[in-house]
Amino acid sequence: MKDSLIAFATGMTLMAATPALAADQASAQAALQAAQEAAKKTDSIHYLWTTTDKLLKDAQAAMQAGDFEKAEKMAKEARIQAEIAYRQGTGQEAQASKKS
Repeated sequence: MKDSLIAFATGMTLMAATPALAADQASAQAALQAAQEAAKKTDSIHYLWTTTDKLLKDAQAAMQAGDFEKAEKMAKEARIQAEIAYRQGTGQEAQASKKS
């Protein structure tokens, strides 16, 4: 769990330090697709965080509104959260199987 939180904090720090570039529709769509794939993988082990699901919905709404920069930013954050949640979920499964 501690490693997951460190990875999350590192990812968020890198995102904040990256200069904002104007996102176009294609890059926002690619980010959204990557986030959806990561969320689907995480949901397959029933470990998707509720915050990730909300970010995906908000990113989709931003895409529909034409705010591609916001959509891309939210999608990237959702992907990071989904990947961390997946590692967290698989790590806890591994620990549970060791205890059995």
